[in-house]
Amino acid sequence: MGPAPPTKGATSRRSPSPAPSAAVVTGDSCPGRNSANSLLCIPAVSDLGLSLKPSREASRNVVPCKARSFTQCLLGGGSADQEVVIALGSNVGDRISAFDRALRLMKNSGINISRHAWLYETALAYVTGQPWFLNSAVRGTTKLGPHELLKELKEIEKDIGRTGGISFSDASKFQEVEAAILQTKLLISEGADIIDIGAQSTRSFAERLSAEEELERLVPILDAIMEIPEMEGKLLSVDTFYAEVATEAVKRGVHIVNDVSGGQIDPRILKVVAELGVSYVTMQMRGDPSTMQSEQNLLYGDVCKEVASELYTRVREAELSGIPSWRIVFDPGIGFSKKSKHNLELITGLESIRAEMVERDVATVTAGTAGILNGANIIRVHDVGYGLDTANVCDALSKGRG
Repeated sequence: MGPAPPTKGATSRRSPSPAPSAAVVTGDSCPGRNSANSLLCIPAVSDLGLSLKPSREASRNVVPCKARSFTQCLLGGGSADQEVVIALGSNVGDRISAFDRALRLMKNSGINISRHAWLYETALAYVTGQPWFLNSAVRGTTKLGPHELLKELKEIEKDIGRTGGISFSDASKFQEVEAAILQTKLLISEGADIIDIGAQSTRSFAERLSAEEELERLVPILDAIMEIPEMEGKLLSVDTFYAEVATEAVKRGVHIVNDVSGGQIDPRILKVVAELGVSYVTMQMRGDPSTMQSEQNLLYGDVCKEVASELYTRVREAELSGIPSWRIVFDPGIGFSKKSKHNLELITGLESIRAEMVERDVATVTAGTAGILNGANIIRVHDVGYGLDTANVCDALSKGRG
């Protein structure tokens, strides 16, 4: 595991120990491992102060390695001495002793150390509950070529106690799951009743994942969140527009399907949600996340009326697919295919949008009533329930007149 430089919000502090020693080892990813002593080999630079300065700026030149560590050796091969800089990091056990031992082993391997940086500490980025890293760097020369040097450093790493670990891909998943759990607990502690989880990015111009890719990202997080005691009595929502993802999520305990496309990207999701018997959030959006902010999708006259009209269509399609109206939540899509001014108009005009959608049903009933009472034998409607009630009432009125 390599040194973890400070990130935004993280703190860095210099160790009270002035010991000018350091230890480094290259290795594979190791979040949450019992042994985390590591080395990072980087190209030598002409200004030693730049490489070895124990500051925030210097630490940012090292890749964060809370979830992994790796070697980046850009060295020339051959028998001539090559100058190298090796970054050092450890957050377990007697860190100074580990550094000292690593230095001795490097010397025995033909790495001649000429300069040592100060020691400094950094908190582990993204992962909580682990000790701070002690970091430093050394500069020296070696006749070893890049691959030989890498091999020697890996052997040193093993000698000072580094164990094999999970892959980088697994490490990344570990970070994502841990971060999701922490965020969920935070949201609940702040009063959230519904937690919405999504693995598909819906930001502007985002590339779309396949359903398989989305499930691969979503399932580990979903399973982990379902296990935390804080979820007792809370509702869990999945943000997806794929029928397959909705099905799998509900099987794993999700209560709500939140579809930003309103069934436009994968129309099968409407029938699936109806069969699953869960609540459905349908949203107004033009295009998809990759096209929603295109010029043609941002053209509105009266944004509240147009959003209400398009949203009404989405709601009706959901209801006609078998989702009861009492399970449908409609979302005007603030931030989706909207400019800032549109968002503001929608926020201040939510009441008019709601009224507009209700008035559409009232208008349909009124028109149907007028048609039947004036001789129509058949009326064509989207809302069958309202249409049937209208026809029955009209028939009763006609019989009463007769």
